Amino acid sequence: MTNFQTLASPYAERFLNQIREESRDGRGVSRQGYGPHEQYVHDLVISEAKRLNMEIEIDPAGNL
Repeated sequence: MTNFQTLASPYAERFLNQIREESRDGRGVSRQGYGPHEQYVHDLVISEAKRLNMEIEIDPAGNL
């Protein structure tokens, strides 16, 4: 494992666990398009991107 992977792994695990918990549907993980779970993930990604001082763009179709 590279140094970057070692440093990024806990962050990625926490981030993906948050998405998994919000998107759990009993059988697995899914998010219906334009629904509340998809919006939760968009909001989470936007929040993390802002925290990391990343640019955020959303197209007319709502894609991040």
